[in-house]
Amino acid sequence: MTNMIQNAKDQAAALAMAAYKAAAADGTLPEAEVKTAPVEIPKDTANGDYTTTFALAAAKALGKPPRVIAQALLDAGLSREEVERVRQQMELGVKETAKEYDLEKFNTCIALFGRFKLSVPYPVALWMLRRDYNYTEKPIDPELYNVLTSQIPWLHYGEMDNSPNYAFRFRNALEAEIFLERNRVSAERQVGILCEIMELYQERWKEVDLSFARELQQFIRLMGPNSRYTAFRENGEKKYEHDAILRQSETLIQALKKLCCAFQDQDAGFATLLVTFTREYYGRKWDDLYREDPDAHSEECYQKRIKTLFDTIAYASDRSEKLERLIEETSGGEKKYLSDQKNGLIVETTRCNIWLCKNEREYFVRFGGEGKKRSRLNYEDVYQKLYKAILASPENGHIYNALFDAFEEVYQYGELSSRQKLEYLSKTKMISDDCFSQDIQNRGADDHDELREHILRIQQFATDYKVTIEDVQQDRMDSEFAKLYHDMIEANQPMVVTFVCQQELDRAGITGAYSSKGDMELDEKQRAVCRRVADFMMEGVNRACIQSNYFAMGLLLRVVWMSSTGRRLTGTEGQRIQLNAAQWEELRRISQQCCTAAQNGTVGNAANPLFTLVYALAELQCTKNFKKCSNSGRCDY
Repeated sequence: MTNMIQNAKDQAAALAMAAYKAAAADGTLPEAEVKTAPVEIPKDTANGDYTTTFALAAAKALGKPPRVIAQALLDAGLSREEVERVRQQMELGVKETAKEYDLEKFNTCIALFGRFKLSVPYPVALWMLRRDYNYTEKPIDPELYNVLTSQIPWLHYGEMDNSPNYAFRFRNALEAEIFLERNRVSAERQVGILCEIMELYQERWKEVDLSFARELQQFIRLMGPNSRYTAFRENGEKKYEHDAILRQSETLIQALKKLCCAFQDQDAGFATLLVTFTREYYGRKWDDLYREDPDAHSEECYQKRIKTLFDTIAYASDRSEKLERLIEETSGGEKKYLSDQKNGLIVETTRCNIWLCKNEREYFVRFGGEGKKRSRLNYEDVYQKLYKAILASPENGHIYNALFDAFEEVYQYGELSSRQKLEYLSKTKMISDDCFSQDIQNRGADDHDELREHILRIQQFATDYKVTIEDVQQDRMDSEFAKLYHDMIEANQPMVVTFVCQQELDRAGITGAYSSKGDMELDEKQRAVCRRVADFMMEGVNRACIQSNYFAMGLLLRVVWMSSTGRRLTGTEGQRIQLNAAQWEELRRISQQCCTAAQNGTVGNAANPLFTLVYALAELQCTKNFKKCSNSGRCDY
């Protein structure tokens, strides 16, 4: 490429010298000893492909202003044959360059990243320029380097934001979008370039800084089904283009599979993307993308979608186990990062599982399913994993929405007994009730508050049961609920006790949709309700039922705290709490039982940090022993 560029420059310089000689021959310019001036590529291509400083360099020797010399050169009138000869040689240079280097792909790749305000590392850009180019073995030619890094006006070349390495980026996102439009870069072309980058990355990832893995993941995410790029959203101006990209998701999924197999994806970032793309394409997006295509809803298509989702869940579960083993071997900030990555993978796997169940349900309705085995969503397992994820990231709305989606799936369509339905409802409602006092982010896609809708539906499920503590104590429950209550008590299932208490707290406006966010203080009537609930839970048969259950003891701890302090139990800092010795002793006993129940494996050996904090405070107040307080405050996530 360098030779072609230099040849073109030499020809342009010769053309300028020939023009001077013609002007000197007809007397327009004086004859003098002038040197051939350098030729450069202008920064603004509106000024032509090449520019020369001949007029400026020859001004002193010729004794004339540069503008007069430049006009004389233009008026010299070279022969048509001379001009054509130079033009053909320059055109040949361009063609030879195009054979060796793909400047169009180079610019398009940077534009694709640029519209999302992302950079392309230097080695990756060179992969696009020439697929087999290896700059680590053969340094790039200085002339080529100069052209790429400083002579293309719409590109900026400099240090990356989070790395000392260098990268290319478009001057701004708008210009990148305009470039893609003017060059009519199709959805197929965009997907093709992305797949080529993934293919090259799995082969040559050692040539690139490790930070590019996350940059590439971000790029794939913005191209994908849950893109946060405004133009790709439901009413965005690029929605049609984005749909065309999503129709090629199968190609992207296959590329991601190969990348996950070949690349050391230690943090499961690419694995999580694979699960997301598979779930969205074969699940939520399918009907929108293929609404008018009858073949997309054939029995064969349904079978393929179901199998793909099933295989992806199996892969994700295996990947999650490997990530868990890696987490056990790490510590500090890296441990926290990997734990967050694992929780993200669990969320995506849960959603994938939900869509597997939905697709199977549709399949059996359309094509019959007598005698066929159906997939089952193991809600106990989902709840355990996502509850622990919530403890680690209580502000992450993605986790709550995944849990509530899974609950609604099994509650409405799962083959559950009455006991299971009430147990799952009570345990899930404990988490949804907490949401009203939490500042939760990422509450839904496209700024839609899916989380609140889930909470209201869970509240509605709970109102289908009508029961009070007084009904239970005086045996005035309706016959159906009475049978369920006594059966669960006899089977030592504490969630029936907690459910009755939740109903009481809801009616008092202490929990649920009736409570006010940010309203920390309880009035005397509400405090009395909390005391009544606590007393009910500590009655003989109820106490025996709940004392080894973490979730039930957690509810008891909350109501005792609220009745004693008059405030809700939240993570708000700077609260002044004044309790007497008996109250602190009661809190110490209950919080200790709660944390012990958690350590016995109920929730993966993890208790709510608030419960651990109450235990530590109560231990300090009762014993004045800071060492005991420190030991009781330890927890592992």
